[in-house]
Amino acid sequence: MPVSRVFDVLRVKLALFILQLSIFSNRAHDHDTVFRAAWALSKRLGFLFNAFSSSGNPWGYEVRQVVYLRLLRLLHRQKPGYIPKVTVVNEDVFAHMARSKSPTIIVTVHSPTDTVISRILEDRGIKSSLLAANPQTVGERAALLGCRGQLDFIAQTENTLLQIRRDLRRNRVVHLCIDFREDNSASPALFMSSAVFRISELMTLNIVFLDTRITADGCISVYTHVHDTAETTGPDGIASAFVHWLKTTHGHTRDWTIVSNNPLR
Repeated sequence: MPVSRVFDVLRVKLALFILQLSIFSNRAHDHDTVFRAAWALSKRLGFLFNAFSSSGNPWGYEVRQVVYLRLLRLLHRQKPGYIPKVTVVNEDVFAHMARSKSPTIIVTVHSPTDTVISRILEDRGIKSSLLAANPQTVGERAALLGCRGQLDFIAQTENTLLQIRRDLRRNRVVHLCIDFREDNSASPALFMSSAVFRISELMTLNIVFLDTRITADGCISVYTHVHDTAETTGPDGIASAFVHWLKTTHGHTRDWTIVSNNPLR
């Protein structure tokens, strides 16, 4: 391991240890007080946590998101029961989902808080299915983000698209991350699969773009955009529109290469 990488790891471990001490010293207070104190401290420790941006972050996640999830894990170990604060910016989109029986797919990109989608749908009584490569890990992360129910996973097989269509016909909202990295690759290259959008050529479908951000005060903000398929041509066109929305509306700096012949991951 390069010396610079060793120092990055030590910086992050030191920052996490300091956060752990903060949580321990405040454990007699209520959950919100403990979180606010630890979150404020995490921002003062930014010079240590910035090591995430230079190494150990192959997905190119925003450092604030990585720190947020690490903090939730520390809280869960020492003072379980904290429910993260979530703000849905476009609430009308989910209100329409709850009323409508139109097949709906929600697409997002991998992030430490992507599984909060399950909680949002659960809180609104919307039945959903989630595509995940590692259901156990995703389930544990969803629980940290406040999801209480049992998640309904779609397996990643050669029949994934068929299973998605089946669940859509069962009036279940399907949500998934459509970006990926090559397995076991040291390359920083990121890809965006347009495969799921082939379904829009076979059935009438609502497509919702979704992104999550962490605010300065430690709240998860959820943004959505209902895509009009008439504005794009084919699955790759929809994927391009999604990337454009992420970059222009939410300032994502990651670069994704759109591929159409890759399996969903």
